[in-house]
Amino acid sequence: MQQKPSQADLWSNIAENWRIQEEGAKPVYEAIIATIDLDNKTLLDAGCGTGFFLSLAAKQGAVVTGIDLSDSQVNTAQKYLTSATFRVASTEDLPFADDSFDYVAANNSVQFCPNPDKALKEIYRVLKPGGTAIITLWDEPQKSDAFSYFKVFYSITGEPLETSIPFNLSGNGVIEGLLQKAGFKIAAAQQVIYPRIYPDIEIALKGILASGPAINAISQSSKEVVEMGVTKAIQPFIQPDGSYKIHNAFVFTTAVK
Repeated sequence: MQQKPSQADLWSNIAENWRIQEEGAKPVYEAIIATIDLDNKTLLDAGCGTGFFLSLAAKQGAVVTGIDLSDSQVNTAQKYLTSATFRVASTEDLPFADDSFDYVAANNSVQFCPNPDKALKEIYRVLKPGGTAIITLWDEPQKSDAFSYFKVFYSITGEPLETSIPFNLSGNGVIEGLLQKAGFKIAAAQQVIYPRIYPDIEIALKGILASGPAINAISQSSKEVVEMGVTKAIQPFIQPDGSYKIHNAFVFTTAVK
């Protein structure tokens, strides 16, 4: 039996392509930043990818640190944000002392952890007393146009449609329950619906196929098969100028230590 690839394996892809997805999610990051005071505060991004969120936070005066499982993501992040500290590490085993950060963000990352309970306990541990965690997840799958292409991935991998990564923690009350179990007090939850816009099919495929779920599907079929499936799935979202406008729904939950 073929060994299932780890999340580190699935995300050791072309990080510059994943940057397309991060930049497309700018409205989510801006909504988060608008709700917190980052001036001269320490911020850890757990699962930082190429560091786009941290670059926005640094402009608001935050002292920023990022970790990610993928060395290619971390190397790319360091190139974009030379003033930040980046390390290759897991959210389930954060390489920081207790009570280190004012804020810990985990944007579109906790649901990829094999043990989300452990990840949230680690986030709790490294936060200062009174510090805040920001956990960003996809909303329920039917609320996002992107579910159309995730169904292509699941049809290849044989995974359940509505409860597989990255929607595995998106059910009503799931993340709130996990945060409370880790010791947090829930502060607020906010939905952000926004259009992710790709100028053409080439850029759309580069971004969409850079994710772990896409790489998993490719590993079980081929890039050509996945590209064809995704191209068909996103045809309803093509605009008159040839661009693609894909509306997605995310929810970020803030919780206090």
